[in-house]
Amino acid sequence: MPYVPMWFKKRNKLKMKKINVAVAGLGRIGKIHLKNLCRNFPEIEVVAVMDVMDESKAIADEFNV
Repeated sequence: MPYVPMWFKKRNKLKMKKINVAVAGLGRIGKIHLKNLCRNFPEIEVVAVMDVMDESKAIADEFNV
């Protein structure tokens, strides 16, 4: 079994507050940021996205934003 530091064990027991984030622009990089924020960071909640293109609504709906 791999070594797990004590500070990491304590950190996982603490209840962390969610951080609300908005993504401005859903171009090529914006989509990548949105995907990474939604899938890889459980402590972050994406609450809004904004873009001038109508297609962005479908992307936001895909990630339940």
